Amino acid sequence: TECTPRNLQIFGLDPAAPHFTADFWYGLIEPADREQVIGAWQRTLREGEHYRVEYRIRRRCDQALRWVLTRGRVHRDESGMPLRMFGITMDITERKRIESEAAETSRRKDEFLAMLAHELRNPLAPIRY
Repeated sequence: TECTPRNLQIFGLDPAAPHFTADFWYGLIEPADREQVIGAWQRTLREGEHYRVEYRIRRRCDQALRWVLTRGRVHRDESGMPLRMFGITMDITERKRIESEAAETSRRKDEFLAMLAHELRNPLAPIRY
């Protein structure tokens, strides 16, 4: 594989390192996400559709867990054989953190409203009857 300096930085890799194999890249993917990512790449090779997949990686340099979004497609030769895959990877860790915080805030709001509705219903029951 060939990578841009930014891609190497996202994965915490040394820019002076040699090219990496697919198995090396698979090893950086969190085990729980690996099957999903490999499946997306294989579908792209088999069916030619673009791939877009969000998954977690462990950075090589510091073992930090990061979320990434990878998008890409396969380029084929005249006979239809896969020549290479091109893609882009973006670090979306901050976006995932914000989404998680928003979901937690929404969950807490729902709990508060449920509790408030329950607490108001009890004192108002005698008045209603």
